[in-house]
Amino acid sequence: LIKDVLTIVAKKYGQPNLAAVVGKLGATLFAIHTALTFAVAWIMGRNEMWLACFSLLSVRQLLNWMDSGEPKALAFALIFYLAAFFTKESALAILIVGGAFYFAAPASSSQSRRKTNLFVTSFAAAAAFGFLIRAQLFSGAPGSAPPFEVLLHSLAQAWQGAVVMLGKAFFPVSGLSNLPTRLDAPMWPGVLAVTLAIGLTAIGWRRSRAVAIGWLWFLAFLVPSLLHPNPGLADVFVLREDRMYTASIGLLLFIIPAVEWAGRFSLRSQWAALLAAFELVTALTARRTTDFRDSLAFYSNAVAASPRLPAAH
Repeated sequence: LIKDVLTIVAKKYGQPNLAAVVGKLGATLFAIHTALTFAVAWIMGRNEMWLACFSLLSVRQLLNWMDSGEPKALAFALIFYLAAFFTKESALAILIVGGAFYFAAPASSSQSRRKTNLFVTSFAAAAAFGFLIRAQLFSGAPGSAPPFEVLLHSLAQAWQGAVVMLGKAFFPVSGLSNLPTRLDAPMWPGVLAVTLAIGLTAIGWRRSRAVAIGWLWFLAFLVPSLLHPNPGLADVFVLREDRMYTASIGLLLFIIPAVEWAGRFSLRSQWAALLAAFELVTALTARRTTDFRDSLAFYSNAVAASPRLPAAH
């Protein structure tokens, strides 16, 4: 499914001649990436896998509807969106990403006003329906919404968490641990990752809209999951790696400028670097899985990484 979506996106919004390579490399990297081990190996990450599945299905059907105009494809896109929303509320990012896919379509695929109205109203209605059902389900739940200034403060801290997560995605050799807090997670890999991501964006910006959509996908899915309504507990808020499972799909679109840049080198050098990178990531993932072999291994890692976190003890 990831290979299919990445191939279509690269062909439609990026470099058509690189679409097949992007799809295969992206799907392989997603399957073996070390930072995504938490969502697969530990029970707390199970809803992230469902979110990723339903989100990809929704986007796939939306792209199909954009090309074919079949009402059935749009209906399935909305159904899968609602399935993702009831799995986790960060599925609202599908509305943002879907809008980016729709309005960033090449001029040759420009949409009619009637089709645009149908797209906007249908997804808005689906979002309203989801919120209505959620409000009914949680109408008796205790607590109230935090003040606006608290949300702004939490948003600023969420961006710091996003930088940390970006570092784990680009440099899985450092900073991976169970139940890491904001204070215990190293920032330097994130700073390096931001620099590298900006460089890749500069390489592919003029020739690929997919890179901008990749940024949007990553941030739209990740940042809301890092918001914390209690500023006093923000420093011990756990930056669990399963939160980046669905968001990391957007980062796979950075493969487009990376492959374009690698084209400067010989084919032999490209294969050598690719195999070395995949062997390294596979070895790191195999090592990371040992932290999930049982509860003792899991919490031993958590205590070592975040000794100030009460939940780790």
